[in-house]
Amino acid sequence: MNHTTTPQFNPIHYAKKMTAIGFTQQQAEGQAEALIEIIDNNLATKTDVFLIQRDIEASRLASKNDIEALRLSTKSDISLVQKDIEAVKVEIEKSKNETIKWLGLIITLATTIIGLLITRYHS
Repeated sequence: MNHTTTPQFNPIHYAKKMTAIGFTQQQAEGQAEALIEIIDNNLATKTDVFLIQRDIEASRLASKNDIEALRLSTKSDISLVQKDIEAVKVEIEKSKNETIKWLGLIITLATTIIGLLITRYHS
C-alpha cells in the first residue's frame, strides 16, 4: 500500500493547462497556489487515512479486551454472589428448623402446664 504524504498534484502542469485554455500566466499560477493551499490544509492523505484506520483498530481491540475483562470479572462476581445466596439459604433453613423446634417445645410445655392446671383445679 502506498502511503504518500501529499496528494499527487503538479502545480506546473496545472498552470500550463490553465494558460492553454485562456488564463493568463498570473491567473494560472494564482489558482495553482490556491489549490496547493487547499490540498495542504484540507485534504486527508493516504497516510492520514491509514493512521486513523490504525488508531480505530487499536481502539477497537482495546475496547474488545476491556469488554472481555469486564465480562470475566462480572461472571466471577455473579458466581460469588450466588455462593453467598446459597449460604444465606442454608442459614435461613437452619433458623427455620430452630424456630420449629422452639415452637414445638413451647407448645409441649404449654400443653403440659395447661394439663397440670386442669388436673389441679379438678381435683
